[in-house]
Amino acid sequence: MSDSDSNSDVTVTNYGKTQTTVCPHCHQKVVSHKQWLGAHLVRALIAFYHAYKRGAGTPSRVVKQKSALDSFGKLRYFNLIDYANKRGDWVVSEQGERFILGKVSSVRALWTHQNRVVRVEDRRDYVNSIVDGFEYNRDMAGKPVDYVLPKVKSTGDIQADMFEEAA
Repeated sequence: MSDSDSNSDVTVTNYGKTQTTVCPHCHQKVVSHKQWLGAHLVRALIAFYHAYKRGAGTPSRVVKQKSALDSFGKLRYFNLIDYANKRGDWVVSEQGERFILGKVSSVRALWTHQNRVVRVEDRRDYVNSIVDGFEYNRDMAGKPVDYVLPKVKSTGDIQADMFEEAA
C-alpha cells in the first residue's frame, strides 16, 4: 500500500476530535484523539500552580471545575505537568511554569494515540490569550489558594516543538 493509498483511508469523525486510519502493515484500525489546551484546563493549571508552585500535589484539592479535574492529566501531553508519584500527585513542569508566567507559548491542539503524542498542530498561544488577558503576578497576588479564576469566553522532537519563546 503506498502513502497516497493510506491517506485515502483516513476518516475524521466526531467533529474532528478523532481520526481513524488503517495500519498499512497489519490492516488494523488505528484511532487518534485530538486534545485541546482549553481555557478550563489552563485555569486548572493556574490554580494548581498557585497552590503548589513546583511542588507535588493532588489536583482534586484545588481544581473546582469537574470537567477540568477529569481532564487534568491531559496537561502532560502538552508538557505542562509531570507525574510526581504513583499516588496520583502531579507537579508543574519547568515548561508549565514558564507558560503560566507568560514566558513561552504552547500549542493549542495535538493528537494522541495510545497515550503518546503523534502530531502537533501549528497554532500556538500564550496564557493571556487563552485565559482572556491573564497575567499571573497581577491577577493572583494575594489570592487565597482555593481561588478559582472566573469563567471567560475561550477565544527535531515533538516535545521541543511545543513551546515558543516570548519575543
